[in-house]
Amino acid sequence: MLTAEKALEFVRNNVFDTIGCTEPVAIAYAATAAYQHLGGTIESVEVSISVNVFKNAMAVGIPGSDKKGIQFAVALGLVAGDWNKQLRLFEGVKPEHLEEAGKLASAELIPVSLADVPEKIYIYTKVKTEKGVAEAEIVGAHDNLTSIKVNGSQVFPQGDTNAPSPETTDDGEQKNNSTGSSGPADPAELEGLSMEELVKAVQAIPVERLTFLSGAVDINVAAAEIGLKNAPGMGLGAGIERLKQRGAVGNSLATRVEQYVAAAADSRMSGMMVPIKGCGGSGNHGIAYFLGTGLAFREYEQEMQSSLEQTLAMGLLLIRYIKVYTGLLTPTCGVTVSAAPAIAASLVFAMGGTPEQMTAAVKLVLGNIAGILCDGAKHGCALKAATSARFGVQAALLALDGVTIPDSDGIVGRDLSDSMNFLRQLQNKGLTDADKTMLEILMEKSERIAGS
Repeated sequence: MLTAEKALEFVRNNVFDTIGCTEPVAIAYAATAAYQHLGGTIESVEVSISVNVFKNAMAVGIPGSDKKGIQFAVALGLVAGDWNKQLRLFEGVKPEHLEEAGKLASAELIPVSLADVPEKIYIYTKVKTEKGVAEAEIVGAHDNLTSIKVNGSQVFPQGDTNAPSPETTDDGEQKNNSTGSSGPADPAELEGLSMEELVKAVQAIPVERLTFLSGAVDINVAAAEIGLKNAPGMGLGAGIERLKQRGAVGNSLATRVEQYVAAAADSRMSGMMVPIKGCGGSGNHGIAYFLGTGLAFREYEQEMQSSLEQTLAMGLLLIRYIKVYTGLLTPTCGVTVSAAPAIAASLVFAMGGTPEQMTAAVKLVLGNIAGILCDGAKHGCALKAATSARFGVQAALLALDGVTIPDSDGIVGRDLSDSMNFLRQLQNKGLTDADKTMLEILMEKSERIAGS
């Protein structure tokens, strides 16, 4: 049985704060953590990362700059980062840091290679200076720094008095700021649970213990408003606004959700210095989930039968549940297969729908957009996040109106866990070659960009 206490832990550990795309920030975090335990003049920084991390780090904007690329992210972290800030590493970046980071990145001191490891999230960095060698390793989650060694001796986590101190939540409890894999509660315990069991566990959580979710929507709304004003990245959010002004699209709830999610993703993926509330190991998951659920909740607030915080907790638990089946990083766009179903189910939950209707909403999403491929983190993620959030909201309303997809369709199963097992089969068996081919394409483009 899933207890309220464990459900709360899964929800809490599924939420984090970040600035910039998670993968390049995580790589820079590891390199900076190693260097700041060593010091000295940098001679080289070796980076070895898993395929999925590489795919999401090579072409996305770096916070505080107009640059892209793993080498520049590492260089900027070394020049201006503070490892104690973890995934908020780049908060202190100033314009004067960019020239120095650019020189370091172009000095060919930061070779990047692919690690032959089973983990989807794996980062190893090795920094050499005249003082010796420092190594840092991240495994399983973007902020899960498992080891720092200086000249062969482990200094973190054992015996390191400079380790980042645990944050506390608004209710005074220690916060585990993991992107989803740490803590005593084992996520594998969620596998096989029914929607009804997930709902009961969330309903049993005292609302006052969910206050740490109170400002999550507004953080991402602020990022969206910056995107609408400045049209960064591919300018999708601002583009949708122009379509609205011309009368080409309406001003429905679904369109507003699409627009705000697009604009926030524009801000983040272009490298603007905007805080994001993330979940499920991804800032874009958080953008889509918190904005999709939050904006729809506010639109229908008079009809809602639960608080916003309880509604958000419901979807966050479902995202953690889905990740048990898919893993944190997937061949398909994670927003489409986890954040969008969570939007749909949490809104049905908030409007007083049954667990069966919540499952129907999840299945509508899977039957529609589960096949959208992940082709790395980049400006175009705004398109996929916006599309996913829009249909997540529509799926909730359709399910409440009695629209369902037959169990005989595609990867849709009899119930929640049956559908998840089919999704896992598709991800882990059917799309492995797709992920490999996508990597080959991105590697080719990476070489082309580097040579231009």
